[in-house]
Amino acid sequence: MYTAFILIQTYINGKYKNKEFKREKYTLTRLKNRKDIFMKILMQQRKIESLTDNIGIVFGPSTAEYKITIITNPCCYWCKELHKEIHNLLWSRSNIKIQIIFNVPSSSSNMELEVSRAILGRAASPSTYYASNEILDFWFEKSYNNLSLFKKRFIFPKTILEAQDNKINEMYFWCKSEKLYTTPSILIRQFGISLLYK
Repeated sequence: MYTAFILIQTYINGKYKNKEFKREKYTLTRLKNRKDIFMKILMQQRKIESLTDNIGIVFGPSTAEYKITIITNPCCYWCKELHKEIHNLLWSRSNIKIQIIFNVPSSSSNMELEVSRAILGRAASPSTYYASNEILDFWFEKSYNNLSLFKKRFIFPKTILEAQDNKINEMYFWCKSEKLYTTPSILIRQFGISLLYK
């Protein structure tokens, strides 16, 4: 009889705590989604003063109200997941521009380097906006970690690919100097995102 009482008491306590947890989680989510709270928390984070549009690839209007910078690596699984969200965000809002910076050393693995070179090479070509979007989408959504499929679709002369090494090194050393080691890292208006939002 006493065992039954303990089991019932444990069940009731668990149900009550679960309900309380859900309520607290809902309240926290509502608070986190308020723009004023988000901006206040964002402004308390470290600001990256050296960030300019001259590094990486920038998508979206130059006059956009919000600038989101993504520090990424073509072979990073979480970067792949983030790319889907960023792509949707970019196409659904006109007041946002996205900057992509590769954190890939020129001495890195063959795949990281080749994909980074190809994406930057495509960004340097005419009709940059759609061409760069196309190559990013293809890599992250169709050929992720399949270099041979990627190379069949996007063929570049070796000279164009090698010409991207200076840009890749510039991005890598910029990330290193700003101590941005993890990918993906997200900056909004040059401020790092708080751990509350990761």
